[in-house]
Amino acid sequence: MSLNRPFRKLFVLVVVAVALVVAIQIAGHSVAAASGQSESSVANKQGDPNAVPPILAPATASELAAMRQAEAWEAQKFYYDPPASAPYSLAEMAAYGSSGK
Repeated sequence: MSLNRPFRKLFVLVVVAVALVVAIQIAGHSVAAASGQSESSVANKQGDPNAVPPILAPATASELAAMRQAEAWEAQKFYYDPPASAPYSLAEMAAYGSSGK
């Protein structure tokens, strides 16, 4: 039975697509098997946002409070806006000029 050219092209494209899908599925299974994870966890790319790397111990409550306090302090320093009546100082520019670049 003779097939004309468009049907042959379609047949080849379908065979290539099926082979590609099978190869992707096999590769996904091998990645899950190699990493020791279930296939569903490999497919889920969101992960746990509160996860801690296995090397580090979770921070204690006092450490978390200290970090939050330091972050708040830095935020206040960053957003500090001097009053309009504050004098302008050229000390920084003078120090740069005297250093000789």
